[in-house]
Parts: sequence; structure tokens; C-alpha cells
Amino acid sequence: MKKFFVTGIFLMLCGFIATAYAEDKVELTIYNQDFALVKEVFQGDLKKGVSPLALEGVAALMDPTSVHIKSLTAPLNFQVVEQNFEYDLVNYGRLLEKYVGKEVEVHQVSDDGKGHTFVQKGRLLSSGYQLQPNYGGGRISSGYQYVAGGSPIVEIGGKIHTAVNGHLVLPELPKDFVIKPTLRWQIQTGKSGKHDLQLSYLTSGIQWISDYVATVDDKDQKIDLVGWVTIDNRSGTAYENAKLKLVAGDVNRVQNNQPMMVKAMRSEAMMMDAGMAPQFQEQSFFEYHLYTLQRPATVKNNEMKQIEMMSAAAVPVKKIYKVENGSKPQVKLEFSNKKENGMGLPLPKGRVRLYKKDSDGSLQFIGEDQIEHTPKDEKLSLLLGNVFDLAVERQQTNYNQIQPGKIWEETWEIKLRNRKEENIQVLVSENVYGGREWKVVKNSHPFEKKNAQTLEALIDVPKGQEVVFSYTVKYNA
Repeated sequence: MKKFFVTGIFLMLCGFIATAYAEDKVELTIYNQDFALVKEVFQGDLKKGVSPLALEGVAALMDPTSVHIKSLTAPLNFQVVEQNFEYDLVNYGRLLEKYVGKEVEVHQVSDDGKGHTFVQKGRLLSSGYQLQPNYGGGRISSGYQYVAGGSPIVEIGGKIHTAVNGHLVLPELPKDFVIKPTLRWQIQTGKSGKHDLQLSYLTSGIQWISDYVATVDDKDQKIDLVGWVTIDNRSGTAYENAKLKLVAGDVNRVQNNQPMMVKAMRSEAMMMDAGMAPQFQEQSFFEYHLYTLQRPATVKNNEMKQIEMMSAAAVPVKKIYKVENGSKPQVKLEFSNKKENGMGLPLPKGRVRLYKKDSDGSLQFIGEDQIEHTPKDEKLSLLLGNVFDLAVERQQTNYNQIQPGKIWEETWEIKLRNRKEENIQVLVSENVYGGREWKVVKNSHPFEKKNAQTLEALIDVPKGQEVVFSYTVKYNA
């Protein structure tokens, strides 16, 4: 009878079951909502009638209700009679729990200084592990896990040992344990022999995000933009040499209560020169966008992989200073996602980080912003931060009740003081009372009515000077 040392059991078990993945026939479609569609083709040897079939190494977080398998060899003569998903995986706590109340061996080293090993047999009374709900950072349990609560307790020669000096050796691996998550079927077919089988299923625990890095030129007029994809795989398996596809868009799914915790990784490797050949081919797909990597990729379990998605050099940008209702002035960069700008590719949502070289030629971080899914030919506006050398004061200078409760006028002025060493333009945005009829009856500078609640004026502010924008608005309730 085979015996397994608990201290080294995982290394010893790895070679007992051969992997069943067909590594050159895996397709992985990842959605940016923490799930993926896995498709693979593997070979199974089936007998005429009903025969068993097993595939190990599937994703531990797969949804068994989404599994679909079919025969490519005999599609009309293939039926799934029964399906089972086995995920009771070997780990230290669960293994010891299976032997509570049973005989085990305790291997100990003698204390005579010679390193001799002697063996005692006993009965395992407690594994030292406790079964507790696994909340995964949320309020709702997503399963159970064994948590260490002390040392194993063993009865040896009628005495109870609460601290065993040595390690436990178990006679064999329990039959209901598996080393890797495994799908098992009972298949009925009228054709015996080898079948090429196609399997597909959905799994959680894998997602992708996009990040962008932009380098601004010395005149703040152009940027070099590089987009990156970060894939985070915690699904419980690896995908070898997979055909990789990414779906950008918000796909509706029925939500469950199982919390997923995925942490985004950032890499200095993102700071690369723009202009390299694109690795992803983009296409419209239903109401979403699909990005296909033009080479096979291996996505390991518990790995974050980063791949360049797009790059564009010398994209024209417009620098905008904006003041909203007298708040701190903000600086933004705007540009268009157009083909003539070297872009024109639908951009998945993600974070954009911006850098600029200082007088020493070193790149410095100047701000970041988040973009949503952006179609081609649309404008993007990136908020970098607040403007240091632009002072703003806003005050109401007049209030006149023409007809109490029905008609009145307000006068506002916004003072802009430019302490920079260059002339600038400031976009002043003012909110007026919504839900009422209003009209600007007096203004110091031209303005535009943007919507029912907003007016905007673009004000030239020379360096070292103060400019006052004022307006009077008349309300009719």
C-alpha cells in the first residue's frame, strides 16, 4: 500500500494524473467584467454505448451550468448522459480532516543526537483545522475553508498527544480527492474510438483592464499615447498557447453574491515608445468591440500579463484651463480619437497616466484620469489637476427683485488673475437655476448657452493681468 508524507504530499502527487489540455487548441475570450469564455478541443477515447470521460485541469472557478461539450467526429451520434464537476482539491487541512478517527503514523526523530527516525502508530483525534465560512472580503459567504486552529491531536498508546514532535504519514490518498478540478461525464455514442471533442464553459476569476500612458511634448501641443492590456488570471488553471480575444463593453449578466477581489497591476514597462506595430486586431462584435491578439499567448494561473494594445505618436492636443462656478481652476487636455491623428481605434475604458519631460530631460508624472469606452471619432478630455498660477474670485454683485417671487435679476462677476509667464485662455462655466426661464441681459464678454442650466465664456487673460467677466441674468418663474 502506498503511503504519502503530509509534509511533501503536493510535490509527490503532481505526476499521478496526466494533464488533458490540448495546448494548441485553446481559445480564451476574456470580458472586462471578471469572467471569460474558455473553448478547447481535446481527444477522448470512447466505446460504443455509455462510457466514462474525464478532463482535469479545468478552471476551478468555472460555472458548471455553462458547460457545453460536443463531438466534432460524430456530432449527431453523441449524447451527454451525466456530468459531474469535481473540485474537492487536496490541501493540508482537508486531507487531515479525512483521517480524523483513523490510524496514522507519527514519524519522529530521536533526541539522542544521532538523527535516528522511529515510527509510532496512533489515532488522529483532531486535525487542528476548523471549517469556517469564506467571506472573501464581502458580507456574504462564498464557500467554506479550513483555517488552522492549533496542532493535530493524536492518541498514541492510550495517551493523548496535543503537540506531536514529528510529522504525520497517511496510508493513502482518499478516493474522493482530486489534485486538479476535473469534469467527468457519462457519454453515450454509437461510434467507438477516438473522438475530437470541443468543450466550452464560462469561468470567473479572470479579467482584463486597459491602461494608457501619454507623454506630453514640451509645448503641450502633442502627445505620444500607448495603450496596454493587463490580464489578471485567478481562475485556478493556466491557458497554454491560447488564441486570445478580449471583449470591451458591458455585457448583461445575472449577478450572484460571490465577491471577487482583483487587484490591478501597474508596470513601468508601459513607458515605451509609440509607433510599434499593433498586436491586436479590432472588430465590431454585436454591440461590443472584440480585440484579437495576432499570436498565441500563455496565461498562467495567478499571473498578471501585460500586452501592448495600441500606440499613436504626435497626437494633437488642446490645453484647456477651466473654471466652474468660481471653483479652483483646472487644466485639461483634449484630443480626438480620429484616424488622421494616428488613432481611430475604439478605446476600451481605463486609466490614462500622463508624463512630461522636465528641464533635465527626465519624465515626470503630471496627472491621470479615467476614460470610458470611447468609439472612434469621439473627443476625449483628460483632467490633469488644478492650476497653480491662476487665481479666481467669484462674487454676486447685485440682486434685484423686479416682481417678488416671479421675476428677478442677479449679477455675477468672476475675476481671473494670470500669474503665469504666458498669455492664456480660460473657459469660464457658470450654472444658472434650472427649471426656470432665464436670459442674460448684460455681459462683459461673449458667451454660449450650452444647455438649460449652463453658460460658458472663453476669456483671454494676458500674463500678469486681471480680467473680470461679469454677466446679469434675468429669471422668470
